[in-house]
Amino acid sequence: MIRFLSADFCWTTEQTSEGVKIYISYDLNDSCWLFTAGINDNCEEEYEFVIDINPSCGHDEWVLGTSSVKLCAKALDAQLYTSLWKAFEEKLTEATGKADLVQLSGYYQYNARISGIITFHPQLKVKPLWRVIQCVTRCIGTAAQLSATELAERWGVKAEDVFSYLQSLRAMGYEVRNHNTNPQIPKGEYLIPYAFPTLNPKSVQLRKSL
Repeated sequence: MIRFLSADFCWTTEQTSEGVKIYISYDLNDSCWLFTAGINDNCEEEYEFVIDINPSCGHDEWVLGTSSVKLCAKALDAQLYTSLWKAFEEKLTEATGKADLVQLSGYYQYNARISGIITFHPQLKVKPLWRVIQCVTRCIGTAAQLSATELAERWGVKAEDVFSYLQSLRAMGYEVRNHNTNPQIPKGEYLIPYAFPTLNPKSVQLRKSL
């Protein structure tokens, strides 16, 4: 099926002027919910990355009625990454009535109830940004107010590059907070509440800049 992802992270069946066309398919069964996304309709392409989502340790029960979730992308593409999470959220809402992924994972002040692990195609040359995304998906550097230096240590990158990575995460639909967006956060500290993109057209954070 075809979906469209817009610049304000609206996920819709209707084409919009700036919406990017995403080819998405899914197979939902008792053992696994499998989502596949591509930029075109080529069924032969290999997966360039896969996100395996499972209940976190100590949270063995979840409401999905399946053992695991796999989000599979046919290109190493930021919009495919966001789209896969949007597609998962869409089916989560339909199947369980939960409003969004935040309700599945739990609010960031508590230990996340889901965890995600990204695996890249072994022949891919993966840029540092995607290594950062890999960390964030595993809840590394999330749900805590951290300085650029602390984030750099957790992600294995240079501190001077952290702000550009945070901007890239925002562009992928991640909520990233700092003193500019939330004055109660001390200057020089950042907060990524969740390990997955949560921005949507109604998000207050969408109208703020880092």
